Amino acid sequence: MPLPQTRPIRPRSLSSQERSWIREILESNPRWADVDLMAVRVIAQCDCGKCKTVFLDSPTPQNPRLAGTKGWVGRIEIMTTDDFMITVALDQSEGSLSGLYVDALDLREAGDRAFPNEWREKAHIVTRM
Repeated sequence: MPLPQTRPIRPRSLSSQERSWIREILESNPRWADVDLMAVRVIAQCDCGKCKTVFLDSPTPQNPRLAGTKGWVGRIEIMTTDDFMITVALDQSEGSLSGLYVDALDLREAGDRAFPNEWREKAHIVTRM
């Protein structure tokens, strides 16, 4: 998988879907379950044209206890009824949420369909990291 290509955007609030995914991941991880998302803004997105990855920023860390660290907070794996696997992974740096990596893999033999705009889930697994 190639590295994300960052394209800065005008800072915006999290979409309802982004907020829902982030909240679900945070609630699965005891080190992150009580953090506040109010100040988190989307400041960039991947411009690969294939994923829905966004990059995050906030004026203060959501989890200052993790200053000096980097890494994954958790992830969601979604299997859809039309044979996509969607992976949503949340990253942090210095105790601040830094990236929401959202990618879809077409599991059909041809494997060339674009990221779906809508889907129905047949499996949904949240993993803390």
